[in-house]
Amino acid sequence: MPTTLNEIHEMLTDKGLANEIEANGRYVHTGSATEVYRDPDGEQGMTIVIVSDEEGEFIRIIAPNLYFNNDGEHELAVLQTCVQVSQCTKMIKCHYDEADGEIRMEIEIPLEDNVLSQRQLMRALSCIVETVEKFDACFRSAIDDGKATVAMVLAQHKKQARLASLIQEASETDVEQLIRQLEFANETPSSTGASRHAVH
Repeated sequence: MPTTLNEIHEMLTDKGLANEIEANGRYVHTGSATEVYRDPDGEQGMTIVIVSDEEGEFIRIIAPNLYFNNDGEHELAVLQTCVQVSQCTKMIKCHYDEADGEIRMEIEIPLEDNVLSQRQLMRALSCIVETVEKFDACFRSAIDDGKATVAMVLAQHKKQARLASLIQEASETDVEQLIRQLEFANETPSSTGASRHAVH
């Protein structure tokens, strides 16, 4: 049984998400607020379109026009970033259009004889938003500086997750000791009086 755009519209509305079916009935237009990501106009938030193909048996959820590599520079870093993000994130496909420099993300859901559930839809939307937020700095670094930094971001997130796990498992005394150790490790040479370049 196919999933129609009207059904997708009703699922989004039920979740309180503003959306509308595009004039010629080809897709549902919605969006999401963001904390880190800003669109090419400098505004917080991102556009998302949901397309129903093959008579509702194939759903595509697309975040278009996320970034633009307008001058075509640093294409290798941009392509490498797209590939790495796609490889390390479930469901996500990251696309780079060499013609106009557009970078977008997409999730494809082959339904066949099944019906798209509201839970599936919301999970896919959350996945796209979380991925954009997580790797925003990576895409900007690739476009602006030609540096592929996905591996570094993944390592940082892994360390943060490990630290959170240790804190959750630790006793109150252990947590206090860990905080003191981190504070000591983050002290600058000038704060300990060890700097040889202090300005007096």
